[in-house]
Amino acid sequence: MFWKISLKYKMVNLRTKLRSIGCSEVNVNSKKNKDQGQQHTASAIKKPRRAEVNYLPQHPKGETTDSLENERMELLKEMKKRNIDKKVIKDKMDKTFSVRRQEVVKDKPMVSEFRNRWPGLFIVSEINNEFAKITTVHLEPRFFGELDKWSDALMRVFGTKGGVLGQTMRLIMQPISQDCEGLATRNEMAQTVMGIYIIRHEGHKPGEDPEDIRVLLEGTDPDRGRLGGLWCCNCQERTGTAGSGTVLFLRRWPAWQGKTLLFPWSSCEQHNWLGQMHALLRQLLDMGQEQAKQQIEKGLKLYQSNQREKALHVWTKVLEKNTDPGGKFRVLGCLITAHSEMGKYKEMLKYALAQIDTARDMEDPDYLTEGYLNLARSNEKLCDFQNTISYCKTCLNMQGTTVSLQLNGQVCLSMGNAYLGLSVFQKALESYEKALRYAHNNDDKMLECRVCCSLGSFYVVLKDYEKALFFPCKAAELVNDYGKGWSLKYRAMSQYHMSVAYRKLDRLPDAMECCEESMKIALQHGDRPLQALCLLNFADIHRCRNDMDRALPRYESSMCIMIEIGNRLGQATIYLNVGKCWILQKELDKALDSLQRAEDLAESVGNKLIVLKTHSLREGIFRGREQQEELREQVVKFLQCVEELELYCGMCGEAIGEKNQQLQALPCSHVYHLK
Repeated sequence: MFWKISLKYKMVNLRTKLRSIGCSEVNVNSKKNKDQGQQHTASAIKKPRRAEVNYLPQHPKGETTDSLENERMELLKEMKKRNIDKKVIKDKMDKTFSVRRQEVVKDKPMVSEFRNRWPGLFIVSEINNEFAKITTVHLEPRFFGELDKWSDALMRVFGTKGGVLGQTMRLIMQPISQDCEGLATRNEMAQTVMGIYIIRHEGHKPGEDPEDIRVLLEGTDPDRGRLGGLWCCNCQERTGTAGSGTVLFLRRWPAWQGKTLLFPWSSCEQHNWLGQMHALLRQLLDMGQEQAKQQIEKGLKLYQSNQREKALHVWTKVLEKNTDPGGKFRVLGCLITAHSEMGKYKEMLKYALAQIDTARDMEDPDYLTEGYLNLARSNEKLCDFQNTISYCKTCLNMQGTTVSLQLNGQVCLSMGNAYLGLSVFQKALESYEKALRYAHNNDDKMLECRVCCSLGSFYVVLKDYEKALFFPCKAAELVNDYGKGWSLKYRAMSQYHMSVAYRKLDRLPDAMECCEESMKIALQHGDRPLQALCLLNFADIHRCRNDMDRALPRYESSMCIMIEIGNRLGQATIYLNVGKCWILQKELDKALDSLQRAEDLAESVGNKLIVLKTHSLREGIFRGREQQEELREQVVKFLQCVEELELYCGMCGEAIGEKNQQLQALPCSHVYHLK
């Protein structure tokens, strides 16, 4: 109950602040701005209707009500001219939008009165503009798109209408509903000369959009001069001259290849016009798909040459123009990978959601599997591990072809990373072993390299440092043997995990050397997530050397990147290690504050191991201070975490992960001490 009261007062304070700075949407409901007799708090509340985004906007910067009234008077003068300047009208209508909205909301004028004051609004183009400004939705395309969904049902309703109105409707609909497959109709169509042509501006370059694409019918009166003539693609016979055309059939087709288009005409006796039209449309579609493919490849080359912003611009442009679901799916995959490596995980998730929508429209299990995999990866990067596991299970349940089955190894890897993030070690190891089997069966060396790096992290957590070093070294060998054409990120990734293992084994010079090489590659390629991990490892190395003056600034730099990319698990690890630094410097209050932050972040993610470590460190602090009540609380919480993690050896009964000990895994993925 109290939180409701608190929220109520917070909203009241917010509205007061907005009212003081002149927010129109708040001021319109203040008592002094209401009509006589309605000056009550809950009376005549004005609020946006559904889809009204710009409900009551502010005046443009530097404008007042008086200056905008002058603009309205000039607009009236312009509307009285015989030949009105639509550009001037559009500019003035855009400028006076806020005044119009205030009149509509506050005064609620009659339509006739409003038309006298704003005649420019009743031009078709301005109606569309006004609707778009209020709702951010374009009126005509949306209306006709929704109308197309119901056109068949509407025609059936019109056909059942009786009386004089029904007869009139049937006469109107007769040309639409008549059979077009009859012999007479085909003969009549075959005698009609027609063609599709593209208009390009002078100096057109490959990859640029045409000005227009149209269908020209015999009997029209086109402007001569733009195109010299059209040619039949079958007999190469010139059939007519085309200009800007008057009969429009296709407009705003997607981007085109910059080459001459061949036009099939009905006057050619070799093919009927329906077959020619189908072939032409197929040619146009293939041209659009081919150009989209070329643009995607262009983006990949730019991306590989470290021109990431240019590559993203190319891919975004392709995504906006491409209507082919397959091409759209592919370019979304490129954007997902790019944003993943750049550490822009929220953007990555946005594109992954768009990709899964595209895959659902295509209803292809292979595309759906890949889409759910990218969605799982996005959630994994954002440390939403429960969603990651859910999407991975969806992938594994897909009944796809061999193409989607080849992705199962990557699905198991992502699931293993999620289980490791949740400190569910048995299931994590089980998933990694499955991923490794898929990699061996499919001879997928890249996947094997990634799994080895993840296994290195797994054994670092469980403190089997020999295996923690063995698996990254195996990954480095794979890069050296097979990675000639691979991205350098695989080398950087293996070097980073080797550095972590060397640090745990107190081989600090080797750890520093590997981490420097990894950081160098990360800086060259703009890999922000790897930069954050390397900075964290540098800080840990300096902490192991008791050089806190160098360790703390690097923790801070790593934290800035972790916050930027949204890696909450990384932030929790940094706070934990900073707490260790403060303990070494006897700054126990700062240490407790840092450990509390680490615990809060770890609990939000679901990482039980970091929570356990915070309790262990705080237990030591309270024991030294002889604070018995706090000590007892930390001991109880520590034991609860140990029971939840189930980190006990089944052979000797000792806890796993307390010190550096060799471990062995059973076929069931249970781990025990190797003695």
